[in-house]
Amino acid sequence: MSSDTNLEAKSSQRQKLARGLGLTLIGTAMLIIFWLGVAYLGWQAGQAERQAAFEANLVNEVAHQIELVTADIEGHRYALALRRLEWVEGQAVGGTEVVALRATAQTGLEMLLTPTATPLPPTATPIPPTATPVPPTAIVTPDPTGDFETLVEDLETLKGEEKIEAIVAFQVKYPSYQRLQTERFLYAAYIDYAKVLMQGDNVELGLAYIALAEELGELEEEIKDLQGHGELYVQGRVFYKVNWGAATAYFRDLCFVAPYFHDSCSLLVEALVAHGDLFAESLDWCPAEKRYLEAREYDISSVSREKLTAASEACLEATPTPTVTPTPEFTPTPEGGAVEENG
Repeated sequence: MSSDTNLEAKSSQRQKLARGLGLTLIGTAMLIIFWLGVAYLGWQAGQAERQAAFEANLVNEVAHQIELVTADIEGHRYALALRRLEWVEGQAVGGTEVVALRATAQTGLEMLLTPTATPLPPTATPIPPTATPVPPTAIVTPDPTGDFETLVEDLETLKGEEKIEAIVAFQVKYPSYQRLQTERFLYAAYIDYAKVLMQGDNVELGLAYIALAEELGELEEEIKDLQGHGELYVQGRVFYKVNWGAATAYFRDLCFVAPYFHDSCSLLVEALVAHGDLFAESLDWCPAEKRYLEAREYDISSVSREKLTAASEACLEATPTPTVTPTPEFTPTPEGGAVEENG
């Protein structure tokens, strides 16, 4: 009898333990669900704030870019203005202001690239009517041989726009005389002037003259390379301070193939650090660390050790969660555009 009593007591004790353990597990599960719910709501709120901040930044960037377009048009930098407008329109931003700016920039660029020939003096002076009839004068056809020899001599001293204008003026006056040779002169003048422009601040205008030369003849490999370097540089400058991810992509390629072209590597370092700071502001520490490390590969002083350490430690401690990338990564395409890829 006592054995049965002991068995019943043990069975009752086991039931109480099982019931207590079950209640504990249920309570723990409910607590976990509660905190997961709180974390999810917090994550959603953070995502909404980041998205709102990103959209606000985009609006400000578009407005800033339109201001730069206006300044470029006033400074006769029409090619750069058109490239900026391409980015603005790519953000689904249009309107009459953008359309008007594009038309102004396009017209300005066409006028800039159309060489103007020097006006020729009138061939005859008008004679007022008199009582005595004046016999008609013989029409003298100009001889192109002497003018061509003069042109060849002048081309040895003329440079830049003056050389181009002299060749065009001769072609206007004598459309068919030595046309092949004058087009060769013009091709060489375009290339020489483009090289000078691309060494200075008028890279986009230099590209335009290379394009004109390409219409007259095939470009040499050296000029094709220069053209590619200029296109990467201009595209990088278009996205400078507007989209650091895109600017980084263009300057990275330019630094790799032409490190001394307009300090491309220095521009790359600046873009990498700025892009890393943008990620850090959004608490995306791992992408920030990645860009800081890449910047230090080019210039160890570009990012302080304290900033890099803070990003590295935060990256290790961070729990991977879906994030909104503040600025998308861009990879240049052979046509000079950019395609978006996940960062």
